[in-house]
Amino acid sequence: MKKEELDSLIKISAYSAILLTLLLLLLNDSIEELSTIFRAVTTSVSIVVLFWGLYFKWLWKYCPFKYLLYRPNISGTWKGILASDWKDKNGLLIQPKIFFIVIRQNFLDTNITTFTDNFIGVSYAENLLLNDARGEKKLTYLYRKDTADVGIQESNEGACELRINERQPMNMEGRYWSNIKTKGIIKVIKLSDDIIISFQEGLTLTEK
Repeated sequence: MKKEELDSLIKISAYSAILLTLLLLLLNDSIEELSTIFRAVTTSVSIVVLFWGLYFKWLWKYCPFKYLLYRPNISGTWKGILASDWKDKNGLLIQPKIFFIVIRQNFLDTNITTFTDNFIGVSYAENLLLNDARGEKKLTYLYRKDTADVGIQESNEGACELRINERQPMNMEGRYWSNIKTKGIIKVIKLSDDIIISFQEGLTLTEK
């Protein structure tokens, strides 16, 4: 969470707790008793804590709550192509592959799994880069291959940077690099809010 977001969270929490406390005291006839004030304060703080727990889990996706601390909602399954400069043993470029990106996201965490017909990639470091001044929204992540075709490409690690376009249909486009000196272009469109667990399941979802 960025410093600006943390500052906003603290301010919203403090103001909300104060307003709730005042409201509870106004609704109580015995506001002069210390125990009444204490109960009002603890109740208000508990409500604020509960709200933020629900917010970070679910509410951040929905209006009007999503405008409190903004995050683009990119969770779900994305489909597109991966075009690589990798060459086969005959020195020929491989054809662009069908590519699925699966994003599991809440406000604080983003986990990414990618699928082609011959490998699964799993992210181990993710970041959403939001620059309001430039209007930039990017997803960056580091990944490692979970499976690979023996003899075609060795297991590797790499980095990916995708620009997020929230206009319908939602899409992402960008580049990737790997530690086996390959690089390429990725273009994907949001396919579904559903989560797939295999390349074949992605193809089935496409046909629906």
